[in-house]
Amino acid sequence: MEPTSLNSSPRLSEKVDILIITAVKDERDVVLRMEEDWKEQPDSSGFPYHVRKDSAGLIWALARSVDIGSDFAANIATRLVGILRPRCLAMVGVCAGWREKVRLGDVIIAERLFRYDSGKLRAFCEDRVRMDEVFQDIRTYNLEPRWRQSAEDFHSDWTTTVRVISRPLGYMSQEVWLLYSLNDAESGSVPPPREMPERGAYCPDWTDVVTRLEKRGFITLQGGIRLTDAGRNYVCELRDRFPAGYPTERKHPKAFVAPMATGNRVMEDSEIFQTIHRYVRKALAIDMEGAAVAAVAEVEGVEHCLVVKGVQDHADSKKDDRFREYAIEVSIDSLQLFYLTNSGLQRGLLPSLFHSTKH
Repeated sequence: MEPTSLNSSPRLSEKVDILIITAVKDERDVVLRMEEDWKEQPDSSGFPYHVRKDSAGLIWALARSVDIGSDFAANIATRLVGILRPRCLAMVGVCAGWREKVRLGDVIIAERLFRYDSGKLRAFCEDRVRMDEVFQDIRTYNLEPRWRQSAEDFHSDWTTTVRVISRPLGYMSQEVWLLYSLNDAESGSVPPPREMPERGAYCPDWTDVVTRLEKRGFITLQGGIRLTDAGRNYVCELRDRFPAGYPTERKHPKAFVAPMATGNRVMEDSEIFQTIHRYVRKALAIDMEGAAVAAVAEVEGVEHCLVVKGVQDHADSKKDDRFREYAIEVSIDSLQLFYLTNSGLQRGLLPSLFHSTKH
């Protein structure tokens, strides 16, 4: 979006088109950095929020929670909805994505939002071992069918137009390059990988990659870097599995229109998506605030609600914080592009974007 002049800054009396909530400061700061003309002002409790008017005359507002979690997100959303009466309540930032389906940096447009940890908890003992059983009571906030269809039909190349920093090169691609190069070097067909001129391009995070492979038992540094037997077996497995070469990483993010689960805890559980799929089969993402923001939109009578988040990790122990800033940028730029492209939303031609159901 083109920045506007200082003279066109919005007045408090003007109706806000879209209020964006972020969970934490760095998410908010990335959004502020992507446009030049945000103006800060205090809300009724003295907390700051920002506003701007774009070249199309739409008024945007932005605020962050005081901390992560549903309670804090609901608090700031409720307070500012009461002050600004926005046409759309939105949320951007990062989420965890299902490793089997999405990659780091991909975009999730929530077509359903629900709390996966709500319901009744029954504790009991079995053979003197404490057991917990949760009876799920899931309330979902569903994207209005026409708006969901619009998201699904949005041009497949739209994510190539987002304005983001360079996409980090994933650790997996770097690890495979180093393992293949070590294997070839041991056969004498190429020089050691640390001496290869292309090392900077294919393995920019050399030290981190070496540490990760050493922890997995695929290489050893004793007497010089070399493959272990486990590493050689892994290279053979990869070359048998991918005879045409290991798949290259996408240069651009991919957008998914899918359910997003909300929970109270930061997850590090490789089986969490299998658990969530028992209740909502197509869920691809987990966050800590989305369902709470959608609930505020419903309770406060906000016309529209939209949650768009970038995949920062896979909710397991294999974290990669290098993708955090990229995921934040992708989420806000995708939200802006999608919102501006769908003129029906801007003009209020669609009914409430989210409506709740219970099952």
